[in-house]
Amino acid sequence: MLSTENKDFLSFSLGRQPEKKWDLALNEGIPIRLDIRTGVGEARIDLERVLATDVELRTGVGKTDLTLPATGDVKAALSGGIGETVIHIPRGVAARIRTKTGIGAVQVYGDYTRINSEYISSDFNTAKNRVDLEVKGGIGSIRIQDR
Repeated sequence: MLSTENKDFLSFSLGRQPEKKWDLALNEGIPIRLDIRTGVGEARIDLERVLATDVELRTGVGKTDLTLPATGDVKAALSGGIGETVIHIPRGVAARIRTKTGIGAVQVYGDYTRINSEYISSDFNTAKNRVDLEVKGGIGSIRIQDR
């Protein structure tokens, strides 16, 4: 598990805060389960070339940009926080997207058939590369779009 905590929560400074940045690379040839929890700030997560079989993302406060894997059969779940979240589904990946809205909006763009709160690609049941995505909205906006 990788995590960080701000132990200087009682201190403050005037001016610009130092940038805290993580830049992680994952082995693209090994299947992996990911449980990602963002904090405060901006998160860009590109899993397009990663063999992730399960992806769970819980957003915090700020902007989150997630690109899902382009290959394999992926189960993904998103719990929205406060702010904007954009989920990119790579070209050639079929999807089933189930949504539950919170205070904010959940918008789905792409070639999907909508039945109530579910969006599905016409080839989802037969596709080699597909994602089964469950989205629970938060206070912010969530946008799901083909890449």
